[in-house]
Amino acid sequence: MTASVRAERTADCPFSMAQSYAEEYLAAAERGEPEATVRAGPAHLTVRFGFEVRNDVLERGRMHEEIALHWTAQSPLLPDFAGTLRFRIHGPRTRFIIEGTYVPPSGILGALFDRIAGRRIARATAADLVTRIAARASAREAAWRVGIMSPHRGPRR
Repeated sequence: MTASVRAERTADCPFSMAQSYAEEYLAAAERGEPEATVRAGPAHLTVRFGFEVRNDVLERGRMHEEIALHWTAQSPLLPDFAGTLRFRIHGPRTRFIIEGTYVPPSGILGALFDRIAGRRIARATAADLVTRIAARASAREAAWRVGIMSPHRGPRR
């Protein structure tokens, strides 16, 4: 049985910069940097994480990209995850949306657990990740606006 999860947050950054800020965060997570970890479940286990950029085929009109996400929980109690991070214009801000699927581990017992508590854990995990990505994007944009940082290269010299 495959289950799905969705979480979204709005960031104070323009659509034109949202993907760059998200990729920056996700690359740091992929390298295992502590300020950009991807955590799963109530114990916040660090997961083995990866991502790739591809064309967003769900939204008609102007072409843009989305980010495919995948992680391995490295625990028999938590499922692996495959999903997508998409960006949508929200006035001068950007909506960050994570949608994905997982298969509850441990067969029928895992499916039962998923119905009781696992779905809430999955939603909380996705919400935690999208919240941290959107918060980082907002912080990077705010720093750029006051002249502290360049949007692509870190601190200005």
